[in-house]
Amino acid sequence: MTSQFIRKTTADLRDYPGLDSHLVGIHYEITIGDLHGNALKLLYFLIDQQVLAMSKQDYMEAVTIYERAKLMLTIDDLKKFSEILSRTTTNKPVDKVRFIGDELADRGNNDYLTLKILEKLHAHSIPFEILLSNHGLEFIQWYEKNNWPDIPSYQRSSQENMLKLMDAGMIHETEIDEIINFVYKPNVKVLGYHIGDKKITLFSHAPIGLEIIRAMAKQLNVAYHDGTIKELSESIDCINAIFSEYVNKNIVHDLVQSRMAFAEVQEKMFGNPYENLNWKKFPFAYLIWSRRYAGLQCPDHYHGYTINFIHGHDHKPSGLDNVKSLDDEFGKDYNDPRHDPYMGVYQCLLEDNE
Repeated sequence: MTSQFIRKTTADLRDYPGLDSHLVGIHYEITIGDLHGNALKLLYFLIDQQVLAMSKQDYMEAVTIYERAKLMLTIDDLKKFSEILSRTTTNKPVDKVRFIGDELADRGNNDYLTLKILEKLHAHSIPFEILLSNHGLEFIQWYEKNNWPDIPSYQRSSQENMLKLMDAGMIHETEIDEIINFVYKPNVKVLGYHIGDKKITLFSHAPIGLEIIRAMAKQLNVAYHDGTIKELSESIDCINAIFSEYVNKNIVHDLVQSRMAFAEVQEKMFGNPYENLNWKKFPFAYLIWSRRYAGLQCPDHYHGYTINFIHGHDHKPSGLDNVKSLDDEFGKDYNDPRHDPYMGVYQCLLEDNE
């Protein structure tokens, strides 16, 4: 089994993706970092890594529609986008597509487009998982109708623009409900992992260590063991299973408690709140918000096996060889003329299952 970091330093979302020649064996998993609420980045990635096949003409039309989405789409735009997706086909078989987060309610142009792409993955029976993130939680809290919003509107423009379509009657709540309940919610997880030869790769939105996973298990009253790869992976499975119950009951906000976590930091005036969250008390808020690397329990060799930690959210160097970030600025729109959100460094991780 092999792992390959794919990195392109001059990617442009306005160009038709060149099919990646680095693809490994027949059975593989593929992971991309923060999507920044950018439906075009999602589409680019899926075509580039040969998960979906789409003609150049259709992709360029999708680019035009996405650019229009920054302001307001038309009924004709929505119809054309659905037609474009209807013509997609599956390409190479993939065991799993993993999204590290910030797929919705971020700085992109419209969450409806992202939801429709996820719906198409589901229709093609392509397995995927979405890791809980701070922007993803923003979308979930909106749907749960609780304590929303936590993020300023300019940092969740993709969601705001979808809501404009709903308010205008151009898309209907029943359609959004169906996609969320049958496509989105079943695939949201707290953590991901990939098992190789005497090694396990752990995936989370923000940088974490084993102590955070242990704290999450404790909060959920789940037994935690990590003496072997099997024990650690089964502990994560249990955490994800209980988390799914919160998702299905629409009470994820009760579990994460972001506002309480930040209120405690501000009350005690600990400095940078993103580096001083109380992980013992609020491990799920830590999981999606923290930017701290110092002191994390991220052992390379552990009980006779190797652990790698892959995260998003923050792209500062960790200083550890086994802790890597897939976060990048590609597709992130700051509404700053000095920054082109369509261009940048594009990266993902391929892992062979053979």
